[in-house]
Amino acid sequence: MKHENYTDQLPDWLRDLQNESWQVEVVLSGLILFSLFQGFDFIDYIESRFIFEFSILNVQGLGAILKTANAWLIICFVAHLLLRAVWVGMVGLSYSFPQGIRKENLKYRPVFKQFLERIPDTKDRILQLERWASIMFSVAYLFFMSLLGALSYIMFLLVFPVFAIKPLFSNFDDYAYIAGWMNTVIINIGIAFIFDFLSLGLFKKIPYFARIYYPIYRVVNIVTLAFMYRNIYYTLVTNIKYWKLIGAVLVYIGASYFLMEAYTGNGISGIEMFPKSRSTEVVLELHEYDNLRDPEEHVVLSIQSDVIEDNYLRIFVASIHMIEDSIKVNCNYEERVKEEAQDTLALNCMKEYLDVWVDDSLQNTPTWLFYRQKNTNQLGVISYLNIDHLDIGNHYVEVKFMKPISDKFKGLGRIPFYKTVGRREGLRD
Repeated sequence: MKHENYTDQLPDWLRDLQNESWQVEVVLSGLILFSLFQGFDFIDYIESRFIFEFSILNVQGLGAILKTANAWLIICFVAHLLLRAVWVGMVGLSYSFPQGIRKENLKYRPVFKQFLERIPDTKDRILQLERWASIMFSVAYLFFMSLLGALSYIMFLLVFPVFAIKPLFSNFDDYAYIAGWMNTVIINIGIAFIFDFLSLGLFKKIPYFARIYYPIYRVVNIVTLAFMYRNIYYTLVTNIKYWKLIGAVLVYIGASYFLMEAYTGNGISGIEMFPKSRSTEVVLELHEYDNLRDPEEHVVLSIQSDVIEDNYLRIFVASIHMIEDSIKVNCNYEERVKEEAQDTLALNCMKEYLDVWVDDSLQNTPTWLFYRQKNTNQLGVISYLNIDHLDIGNHYVEVKFMKPISDKFKGLGRIPFYKTVGRREGLRD
């Protein structure tokens, strides 16, 4: 009755918009879905492009989080389109057969007649589908705007502040300590905000704590663009039964866990002996080899192939802001650039700072040349290392820093390879 009274009070123009909104919903869902299906490749690009630049922020799992969010958006918008498809079918059916279900023509026995009575009339089913589809579109929009809000939070409270303080520190370990502390605090605040969001405002109900939480909530509310989806959130949580909301949240958390496991590569196969971390030295990473890597993927360190059929290694080292700063400090770049040519000085500084090791043996300092990757336009330096002294078999190449940036960041990594040409066969006459 209350719903009917409220509906009767709506102005005609708003009632007309409600009746015709399904057309706009379908168009928007289709356009957004097209973009979302391209989103996985874009997320891979973002992760490969910035994961090492932002290594101080511990955002290695950001790609999995974004992919999980993207998957949920696709699920919501696909569900909306499916509901609308059924709705259109029912509307067409009601036009063709306005009488709906003619139960008297079925001549069922009483037990089945009772079951048939519980099936909603065609008109009631259309109204029910209309409601479900509209709610699903609102939920999809809520997810979409929440994702944008999360990205806004990451950029404005996590990334920008951490990099803004970098010029204040001359010692990288001090910077890493402060940045890591800021990172931990901001991430925990974000987790608390998400918990409050999913728990339907639990923190807002706790006496005394609500006063402490309020200013934090207001700031995060602004940064996460909550003004764009706040009305939808509160409309849903105040009109849907509490037990249904809790059930939906539990399903969301459980499904998100499995999606995250799948996107991080851990999977749910039950295999326990395969390493969980990609950073371990016993895992062969495809992106470290030019012949195996996706042409559009960025990389920090790579060689030409996992199987070397020549007597040289082509080593690529990407230009990374964090490393470049350390190289400049190490070689007194700011003073020397006043007297030396900039390009030559930069390469000489690289030569002084990067040590190349093969099988625990430090190699003669290689000559570096500036290089731009063909498909990604990624900037870096490249060098060719003579390995005709190596036997046939398994080897590895490792690029270390002459002066480690921090206790945890002592080099760019180690790449295993297999050499098929022995030193005798490879020696020139």
